[in-house]
Amino acid sequence: MKLTSRDRRALLILLLVGVAMGCRWAVLSSDPKPTSIAQVAPTGHLLTILSERRGAATAVSQKQESLRQLSAQLAVQESGLIQAETAEQAQAHLLQILHNMTSQQQPPLEVKSIEFSAPQQVSDAFGEVSVSITIQCTIDALLNLIADLTGASEIIATDEISLTAADQKLKTLLVRLTVKGLVRRSLISKPVTPQT
Repeated sequence: MKLTSRDRRALLILLLVGVAMGCRWAVLSSDPKPTSIAQVAPTGHLLTILSERRGAATAVSQKQESLRQLSAQLAVQESGLIQAETAEQAQAHLLQILHNMTSQQQPPLEVKSIEFSAPQQVSDAFGEVSVSITIQCTIDALLNLIADLTGASEIIATDEISLTAADQKLKTLLVRLTVKGLVRRSLISKPVTPQT
């Protein structure tokens, strides 16, 4: 029987496929069969891993509880900040506090002049706004006003007091009083640095 060139090519292809399949079978039979984790690791080791993961989960829940408590404490502590949308609104609110306190004094104190200073950053989280007012009053009225300022619900403080004698007979003073209030840092704009 004589083979044609077509038959020879078919046999050659069949032979190559057979060799490839034989090599593949040899490679697969030499690899160990995959085993499960339970067969590789001893039970004690798996229990240790499980215990560590449970501990990590407990630590996460404890940290979340601590975060919740600290957030609540921060909200209470920041309740004294002057609440406003802009630094200018915070200054206006601080001025309103000063007007309310001067008008509640006996006799009411008249604000003669008002001066606003530029807001400043005091930390990464807070800034401050300040207002200076000029009033004419007795030393007793000034002390009462300062005492009222310390009792305010907002976090405000007297920063500077300048005294000048006004009327010797009435024993009044011309007082320039600067009061600062604490605000969120986001209200204070960052200074613009020149481009070089």
